[in-house]
Amino acid sequence: MSAPSINHFKLVNIVMAAGASQRFGSPKQLAELQNGNGLVINYQMSKLLSLSIPTYLSLGAHAEQIQQALLDSIKCDQFLSIMTCRDWQFGLGHSIQDAVKHVLSKEQPSHIMITLLDQLLIDQDDLAQLITQSQCTPEKITCSQYQNTEGVPAIFPRNTFNQLCQLKADKGARSIIKKTINKTNVSIPNASWDIDTQAQLEKLRPQLC
Repeated sequence: MSAPSINHFKLVNIVMAAGASQRFGSPKQLAELQNGNGLVINYQMSKLLSLSIPTYLSLGAHAEQIQQALLDSIKCDQFLSIMTCRDWQFGLGHSIQDAVKHVLSKEQPSHIMITLLDQLLIDQDDLAQLITQSQCTPEKITCSQYQNTEGVPAIFPRNTFNQLCQLKADKGARSIIKKTINKTNVSIPNASWDIDTQAQLEKLRPQLC
């Protein structure tokens, strides 16, 4: 299979937000931010939807509550689709597998980007860098590099879709990135920050704008 040209580069973004937030103590998707930023779900999705690409939000625990909070803020967006993962309780790998299979039943992408809702410092410029690099090396996985780690956000070409569809348990997309040499990376320091605990959110609050 030949590599897609930029003209045939069709990207879909999957936003993973299916976890139960056990370490956080409450649904972190619904955590309130300061300085008029609203809830985590609304703050992050508004940034991701500004990319104007098909975006699938993958929910699991507390799905109805989170979906309602988002739709109360974003009344209608042509790029947004919301899905609920059946197997979210079995771990991130199962959630990614389910989300990718759902997307492939609806779309015909050449590439899929995996992003995490709780990486709150990731912005449009970070993702634009990933997309530009992926367009330059479309046959390779394009991943974020931060703190000597390679991970998500990352863009996966069609030749890796089967691997995404076979993920299980808590083995997320990073397990695919780690074992392949067919990849290129982009330095994205913001990818090192996520919010697994209330303390981590408090530490991030001053940096959110």
